[in-house]
Amino acid sequence: MGMSGLRFNAICASIFTRRSITMIFGMSMYWAWMDSVHYTIHLSQLLPDLFTHQQTAETLDFASALIVTVIIITTAKRHSSFLDRRFVIATLGSIGTLGVLLSGLSAYGGPEAFAYLGTTITGTCMTSLLLLWSNAFFADERGLGKILIAGSIALGVIISLMMFLLQPIGCIVVEALFPIISALILVFHKKRMDGPVSPKPVDQEPLPRKPKSICLSGDKAPVKSPLSVFGLPWRLAVALVVFSCAIVLLQHMFKPLTPQDLMVSNTLQLIGRLVVALVVFFGFALFNWKPHVTFRFGFLIMIAGYLIFPFVQGQYQGYALIAVMMGYTCFYLMVWSAVLEILCVEDTPPLRVFGVTQLSIALGLMLGHILGFIMDSESFGIVEVTRASTACVYLLMTVTTLVLSENHIAGYWSLLKVMPETSVRQQDLSTRCKELGEEFSLTTREVEMLMLLARGRSIPYVTERLHVSESTARTHMKHIYEKLNVHTKQDLIDLVDSDLADTSLSQ
Repeated sequence: MGMSGLRFNAICASIFTRRSITMIFGMSMYWAWMDSVHYTIHLSQLLPDLFTHQQTAETLDFASALIVTVIIITTAKRHSSFLDRRFVIATLGSIGTLGVLLSGLSAYGGPEAFAYLGTTITGTCMTSLLLLWSNAFFADERGLGKILIAGSIALGVIISLMMFLLQPIGCIVVEALFPIISALILVFHKKRMDGPVSPKPVDQEPLPRKPKSICLSGDKAPVKSPLSVFGLPWRLAVALVVFSCAIVLLQHMFKPLTPQDLMVSNTLQLIGRLVVALVVFFGFALFNWKPHVTFRFGFLIMIAGYLIFPFVQGQYQGYALIAVMMGYTCFYLMVWSAVLEILCVEDTPPLRVFGVTQLSIALGLMLGHILGFIMDSESFGIVEVTRASTACVYLLMTVTTLVLSENHIAGYWSLLKVMPETSVRQQDLSTRCKELGEEFSLTTREVEMLMLLARGRSIPYVTERLHVSESTARTHMKHIYEKLNVHTKQDLIDLVDSDLADTSLSQ
């Protein structure tokens, strides 16, 4: 059987396990919650000014998300263990359920303040739960994060689409269950992963990509990795702000005539997200797609949507919006893949990196809403809409050319382009680390840590994986370096890789 066949069997065996299915289903509950809040609009039959209510609710949602993300980023290093506790996760899910119920009560004669309070609570808990789920996907050592994320989005959209079959009161009840179910599944998953067992053996762990000195343009020397914002490349953070702002601007330019038109448009947007998520899921799982290929495909779809939008009217503008949403979903999945890979080599708390990612998105969404409200107050006509849409195209192309350019962000794209190693090489690496342990008299714990360091793992990952403190992990690393006579992690990786290369040549 060839390498592609081995990979296919390994991926299928890993996906169709209880752990993978639990993660996909739990995260899908979160996506269903998010989609039902922003797309299903269960209050459409009860609110006289649906479009205005949706914009106001989303503004409060994004503002609260922005505030809570900043708090989590600034406290992640000191209080990440507290935020990751099971009772905190369960509490967040319960409060999220309360927020949904408050919004529902406001539609059935309750005070209008209930709607705004419920929306604020929803934004706070939704962001917090997303960051905690992100942490769980990073802690999964099998390297399947990007595949499971795409699968969870697809399942979440399917659940959201089924809600259109319910009456408004039924939608409110079901939507209220999403946050608490998602939180409880996360608690169950963490309990199963952190149960009273000895540290898991690491010799079967999939080998993640590690950044090497890869030249992207002929004989030129490789460019160093870009500066980062708490571990996230600043160029990627800028791209997140711009792409998120652009999609909200287009939503403001779309003026549905009736609530029914808005419902149809939102339904089609969800279907577009579903198609993209399924295509990317199977592309990652079966054909080993590279994340940057997904981004390029999505970028072309987004540009097409912006170019078509000014030239169509009525419900046809909704179709252009669907194309933009599909492209943005491709971009979003690429970002998830990138962040999961970056965390493998960054000595930054994962919660902080995910927080900066979410903060960049929230900033873009808020900026888009502010500019959108300015556009609404000026009563833009077809000429102004054409100019705004063209400006979005120009801005997106500028960001892609200058900010996400392969020449300027070589370290980042190199990270995405290095393909995962095969399962055969993973086994060879584990065997070689054990041989080095015997040759240089490493302890059992030092061998376990050597396997992780040879895979490019960072100290925060090692501490979480081996259940040791950071000082203990650094002490082990110092002893390993001394015994192997190396001075840096790259020296250690090169040592193991050179031995593996010699072994393969001798065979």
